[in-house]
Amino acid sequence: MLTRTLSIWRNGVFRRRCLTTTTSNEIRDMLPDHLKGPIRYVEDRDDDIDKDALIDPNFADSTVKLRYRNADGSMYAKGRRKTASARVWIKEIEPKDEFPSFTVNNKPLHEYFKNEDARLWSLQPLGLTETSSKYHVKVLVKGGGLTGQSQAIRHGLATALRFIDPSLRKTLKDAGYLTRDIREVERKKPGRKKARKKKQWVKR
Repeated sequence: MLTRTLSIWRNGVFRRRCLTTTTSNEIRDMLPDHLKGPIRYVEDRDDDIDKDALIDPNFADSTVKLRYRNADGSMYAKGRRKTASARVWIKEIEPKDEFPSFTVNNKPLHEYFKNEDARLWSLQPLGLTETSSKYHVKVLVKGGGLTGQSQAIRHGLATALRFIDPSLRKTLKDAGYLTRDIREVERKKPGRKKARKKKQWVKR
């Protein structure tokens, strides 16, 4: 159990609150036996772990982050942009496969995204890491428009590549593909036409 203090500014006064969080190991102990595995995400902070043997030198994290594959050998990750959310699975091509596949909501990429820019945004992580011929990609995306969806796919695909091949992390991180873009449309305000736009001033 971890406890941390958070200072909140409210009504002109700083108020302190203590937040209690549960570690992943404590959550795992609460689960019944048939729900304890497979574990997809583990974060270890133990000092006795040989981190050099587990991770690539390109890692700059202070913690060891591991994500385990699904039962079929695929790697899962999630990406977000604006109001769009994309779930991405990637899997290595088998010798019997002739070409890699890229499907979005059970449709080929070029059929789902008619816009060329949206297709290019979705394929940027594969092009940057030169792995477009190595993996099958399956995506389920919802919410937002085509721009938000394609950039959510880019975020999720880059995260999946980063976990399936840790040596790609630095390349993807430097390009900004692993960072969640928090920019969104600002909400409309009461008495205004949009978030900032005011009504035209009339003298009389």
